[in-house]
Parts: sequence; C-alpha cells; structure tokens
Amino acid sequence: MGNLKIKYLIIFSTLFINCYGQKDGDTKCEISTNNVSQAEYDEAIKIWMECLVAERIKEKSKAELYNDISGTHIEGPYLFLEDKMSDVYLSYKALSAILSDKELKENLQSNDPAIKYYSFWAVTEKEHKDVFELLKTLINDTTKISTNMGCIIDAITIADLCINRVTEKYVHDDVDYKPKNYQLTVTEKAELDELVLNSDLDLQYKKTLLSIKQKTD
Repeated sequence: MGNLKIKYLIIFSTLFINCYGQKDGDTKCEISTNNVSQAEYDEAIKIWMECLVAERIKEKSKAELYNDISGTHIEGPYLFLEDKMSDVYLSYKALSAILSDKELKENLQSNDPAIKYYSFWAVTEKEHKDVFELLKTLINDTTKISTNMGCIIDAITIADLCINRVTEKYVHDDVDYKPKNYQLTVTEKAELDELVLNSDLDLQYKKTLLSIKQKTD
C-alpha cells in the first residue's frame, strides 16, 4: 500500500514538528523542542494535532470512528508518553470535527456510555450556549465508566464526568488555569449545586458539596 505523506515544518527558533500519515492508519508524529516560549510550544502542539486529526479523517469512515470510541472507557489526549497521542482520543477528535451540532446533541441520548460522554465533551469544546441545559439531561446518568486521563485509571459515573468537565475552573489550584472547554457560569453552577443537593443521586459531586457544606456550617 502506498504511503500518503504530509509534512508540516514549523520553525520557532529551534523548534520543528514533522507529521507523517499512512493510509493503513500507522500514523507517527515526532515533536522536538528546545528553548521555546509557552506560546510557541502551544501553537506547535495545535498544528501537530490538526495534522493528526486530518490524517485520521482520511483514514477512517464515520462508522469506524464511532467503533473506535464506543464502549465504557474514556481516554484523554495522552496516556504515558507526551509524544504519543492516545489512539482513541484521536478518533474522538476526528469524529468531533466531522459531526454536526445536531448529531452531537442526538448522541447525548445514545445507549453507548462512551459515545454519550465524548459527544458532550465535543459540545463543551465548541462552547455552545446551551451546554448547561444539555448537562441537566445527563446528571441522572449514574452509569459507571472507566477513564484514563494520564497514568491513572479511574471509575466514575457519566454524570460526574460531565459535571467535572464544565466545573474545572472552580476546583483548580492555579488561579491562572484556563480550561479548554465551556465552564459553567457562577449562576449556572449555583443552580446545578441546588439540583444535585436536592436529589437522591449517588454522585461524587454531591458528596463533595455535602462535605464543603458541613465544613462551612
């Protein structure tokens, strides 16, 4: 099978990125950095990821991408090595790029836990104004799903996972931390907290709220 090759060369002083894609799906990316600013590094990573996603879209059909991400397991961008993107995450990003807003929102009713969560993740990354309304349709989903967002594998409910996605800024230690997806407004979070506290849902988020409430009472 002939190779399809795409090459991006970005030079920021002493930084370069090469992205190679093959039709058989054997994609290899290498990143080399040396004495570059954070802004330059971030831009390089952005272009590297765009290259990978473009190649994945060429390599796989929509049905194949759905198959890649389906199940009861969620993966973040990187697993153990920073220079190797998670294959499942790559298929998620490719699918997110080709699905319409309508398709993503319809997927929130999917019986497949991973497809449901990845679709919500995509909606938050697109920063739709109705994210909170969509979240409210998911907070009753206590289906357990496994996650690997780095080196730690965890088990968490769909509801907690979705809530965590849009409340990062409220729990992050770094005041300058800027989440890459939609975050609930103060008003929306207050409404969410009230909904969860007044429910009989068995959520980690509810346990956290109760713990904070006990400490402040």
